[in-house]
Amino acid sequence: MEGYEHTLGKPGFHHYLLFDEGRPIALAALVKFGEIGYLTYAGTIERERRRGAQCALIRHRVAAAQSMGCTHIVSQTLTMLEHSFANLQRCGFREVYEQQVFEYVRK
Repeated sequence: MEGYEHTLGKPGFHHYLLFDEGRPIALAALVKFGEIGYLTYAGTIERERRRGAQCALIRHRVAAAQSMGCTHIVSQTLTMLEHSFANLQRCGFREVYEQQVFEYVRK
């Protein structure tokens, strides 16, 4: 996961790995900003997808954020990433806004 390793040891960041029989198969992070818990940096090894790893990590991070005193828990994903979007909805998140995403194209 690009950027994940740069957050290790940074204040407010909490990192999670999900294991299957001793093998790490999924990772995610929770960032605490005051009373806001932000779920980010989620990824699952491709051959391990569609087994519930991210839903387990979402639920765990929500519980962790609540235990840290977060009153708001947020995340973001692209709606075109259907599985990611569905995982958040399945775990109780609701869409509150849609944002346009732009890409710079070098000419």
